[in-house]
Amino acid sequence: AAEGGGQAEQKVRLKSRFSKGENKSIPRTVAFMPFGGGVSMCPGRNMAMNEIKLLQILILTAYDVDIDAPPKLDLSRAGFGILSPMGDCHVRFTKL
Repeated sequence: AAEGGGQAEQKVRLKSRFSKGENKSIPRTVAFMPFGGGVSMCPGRNMAMNEIKLLQILILTAYDVDIDAPPKLDLSRAGFGILSPMGDCHVRFTKL
């Protein structure tokens, strides 16, 4: 015989498992959070960042990277850090 209650009771149990009766939502202060945030952060985020850095090192040591034509920059946010390009940035990779 199957244990537990019906589907409605299971849904209530699943919701209460994560909410604990209060709203613990994360404020949306950033647009992109690849590894989550708060208590639900990805446990493998440090390894993933190391893998990304390793890939960058391998690319930069094996290829000569050139920008075909410098893109026009969005100057509306000048003074707030790195300027974003207004369009695509075409890059040429040449194997060393």
